[in-house]
Amino acid sequence: MTPRLEARGLTKIYPCARRPAVDGVDLMVAPEEVVAVVGESGAGKSTLARLLAGLLMPTDGCVLVDGKPFATPGRRCSPGGRSGRDVRRKVQIVFQSPGSTLNPRFTVAELLSEGPLSHGLVGEGESKDLATGLLEAVELGSAYLDRLPDELSGGQKQRVALARALSVEPEILILDEVTSALDADLQVRMLELLQRLKTERGLSYVFISHDLALVESFADRVAVMRRGRVLESARTVDLYERPRDPYTMALLRASRGDVAWVEDDPRKDMG
Repeated sequence: MTPRLEARGLTKIYPCARRPAVDGVDLMVAPEEVVAVVGESGAGKSTLARLLAGLLMPTDGCVLVDGKPFATPGRRCSPGGRSGRDVRRKVQIVFQSPGSTLNPRFTVAELLSEGPLSHGLVGEGESKDLATGLLEAVELGSAYLDRLPDELSGGQKQRVALARALSVEPEILILDEVTSALDADLQVRMLELLQRLKTERGLSYVFISHDLALVESFADRVAVMRRGRVLESARTVDLYERPRDPYTMALLRASRGDVAWVEDDPRKDMG
């Protein structure tokens, strides 16, 4: 089966950086699969998310959607691959802080209609019904149509951001720490919502997180990142029961409260 999303040797080096932010990452996501990417702050998870979504150009390697390359060094869309416009529709990203990505001057209805109108998925007369349906899909409702982002709570903004991502009928959602700013109860409700949407819409997820306990109950497979590299990737049950890499073992012990996690001194890798 062709992966729905695939990274091959994906690398990103920022100017003047001491080491690559993402270093030779290989990753595959099958249809209707949840692949979690975990690791401490600075591991390269968010840079990887932006590369997979086509928001950053790789320094080396490529990203493929349905087996066709779209992000290669020097250009976001390679010759013969999907157009950038098509990829942006098929691969959507939801960020940790949705407030910074929602135009404060747009109502919720306008935010949810902008993408579908731009892609020709609906006409002007259908946009309100579409926005209402999207709000219902994320368990809000038509009462929010005329609200501005500043009139929403953090949890409501996150759901509107999710609805906006869904508005262009994607195949893949890149979820970058979407639960980290929510309290425990809202985290559970968000995961239940994401699971339902995946089942109903046949979605695939790349779930970026630092919370290994949360990931265990949600992901089909887990990739562990450290300093830009994937150290270990396995089915969730296998990785949690039989981790191979010492770093993965330390992360799991810390998540279970067995030991205090202390990030390694980066100077250990020097010289």
